Amino acid sequence: MSARLEFIVLNTGAATTFRRPGCEETTPDITLASEGIAGTIKEWKVLEDYTGSDHQYISFIIDSKNDGLRKKMQCSTRKWNVSKLNSEALSEIDAHGSEESSYNNAMEIVETTMKMISRACTKAMPTTGSNRHKTPAYWWTENIAQLRRTCFHLRRTYTRARRRSAAVEEAQLYQAARKELKRAIEASKDRKWKELCEDINRNPWGLGYKVAMKKLGAMAKPPELSAQKIDYIVSELFPTHEALTQEMEPIIAPQEIPPFTAEELKSATNKGQEKVHEPKLNVAVLGLCSNP
Repeated sequence: MSARLEFIVLNTGAATTFRRPGCEETTPDITLASEGIAGTIKEWKVLEDYTGSDHQYISFIIDSKNDGLRKKMQCSTRKWNVSKLNSEALSEIDAHGSEESSYNNAMEIVETTMKMISRACTKAMPTTGSNRHKTPAYWWTENIAQLRRTCFHLRRTYTRARRRSAAVEEAQLYQAARKELKRAIEASKDRKWKELCEDINRNPWGLGYKVAMKKLGAMAKPPELSAQKIDYIVSELFPTHEALTQEMEPIIAPQEIPPFTAEELKSATNKGQEKVHEPKLNVAVLGLCSNP
């Protein structure tokens, strides 16, 4: 964890820091320092004085004379976008460059090496942008920016005044400024949205297209296609076919069904009754045959 957070462990020697009678002595207490200040800490040691606790005191000295060197050796805040690394450009960079091969001390070696690494990273990949250079939203205006600054100022004033008293007046001013900022943002969004919808009809690839594609996660503009290429794509995706002529089926005129007679109804009724009584007759015959 300390390596991931870029901390250096300052513990030296084999002296333990936790001592309890009847238990094994261990060293759970460690001293961590950043790379910039680790070089100024000297004479780290565990004191053997009585502390009244199971933990021993730790002592070290911070050399204030090396403050200038510490500032010089602090890591730069510059960051690079590793996802856009150009491997070919990185391989073409001369590792030695124009630097001399002889150095007076270790600090010059470290400083020269860091300069070469920084120069190589700058040539091989772009730096990450900060929020200060971020493109504002399409509805952002200078009036909203001013209201936002005023709202932040009143919030800080209210927070400081609340530590001393109830700060009722400061709270009212902050709430009023916050509501005004919220109303200005909502009004600007409604107005800009209408303008954006009207602009889409005039320029399909303008700001409206960029806003929509940004929400979808794709900012790439479609490739420029000629009219001939577009016609070819449309013809392949939507092919045309010959019109099919279907012959009309002849309409059959409805025929009149003659009504049934009383004899036909009586005959159909008798047939139904015979079918119903047949299973009962067969069961009776089978029962007689089975008796001894």
